[in-house]
Amino acid sequence: MNICDLSNKKPNIDYPVHWSYKVLVDASEDINLKVENILNDLKYEINPSKDSSSGKYKSYNIKVLVSSEKERLDIFNKFKNISKFVL
Repeated sequence: MNICDLSNKKPNIDYPVHWSYKVLVDASEDINLKVENILNDLKYEINPSKDSSSGKYKSYNIKVLVSSEKERLDIFNKFKNISKFVL
């Protein structure tokens, strides 16, 4: 539970904002191609984070300039569709 859950209020986010996502994918997948297809012409940075101890998964930090809550959530859902886990 976080502070927003306790107060039943949404956080106040001023857009546009650089939003960070952490995406976990199979190590064999080309994450750069997938991210490029999802984000198209949006400005973003992608950096490797950690690999799983077995080497089966890789995680990446993806920072995107988003202009609205709808866009932020749409991107999150698209990342959810291509990955094992998204934060």
